[in-house]
Amino acid sequence: MSKLVASARKGIKLSQTGVQQYIARRTKTDLTMSGLIKRHHEKVISIDNRNAVKHAAALLNSGSVIALPTDTVYGLACSANNPEAIQKLYDIKGRHELKPVAICVPEVDHLRRWGTVKIGIRIPAFKFIRDVSRSFTLPIALTSANKSASKSTLNVHEFECLWPSLGAVFDGGQLGLSEQQRAASTVIDLSEDGTYSIIRSGVAAEHTIRTVEKYNFFPKHL
Repeated sequence: MSKLVASARKGIKLSQTGVQQYIARRTKTDLTMSGLIKRHHEKVISIDNRNAVKHAAALLNSGSVIALPTDTVYGLACSANNPEAIQKLYDIKGRHELKPVAICVPEVDHLRRWGTVKIGIRIPAFKFIRDVSRSFTLPIALTSANKSASKSTLNVHEFECLWPSLGAVFDGGQLGLSEQQRAASTVIDLSEDGTYSIIRSGVAAEHTIRTVEKYNFFPKHL
């Protein structure tokens, strides 16, 4: 009888040891995951942070790729004058190297400075990215914050899989709720005097057409 009791007590002790080891493993795993999540979210910075613009410009200057809100969808940005940063941008997005990206400048008068060849140039109205562009002073390469062939993103969590590859994610909140918003920006070709052609309709085609026709541009007839 005493042997049975001793055996039972030994079994209970072994079970308790197993439980303790299991709890220790789980605790270690939870702490590790907590650390990963914390580091993961440290990359997300509100655009309302008073140092956000300065930090974004510094990251661009260092060759990092960042994510930030635009007038339409979230974008990935890097220095357009840094070949290594451009390559990193293409790698993150999985974009074919023959597909160009637009460059972003803060003012219309910068077009002559950087637009010496036929190239897509964007002058955003969204305050944060425009302030970043002014602070950085050089042109910014800009494309949508998603993997190639995936839908455009309207909040930072929709491209969370890209966060580990980014220098920072600047959060401007939800940019829209409709699927139409995902159509991204309108792209228009003004490379020939007095004419225009719509390359991508996007979300502002009608407004864009009204604007250019107001200044005596006419549709290009192929």
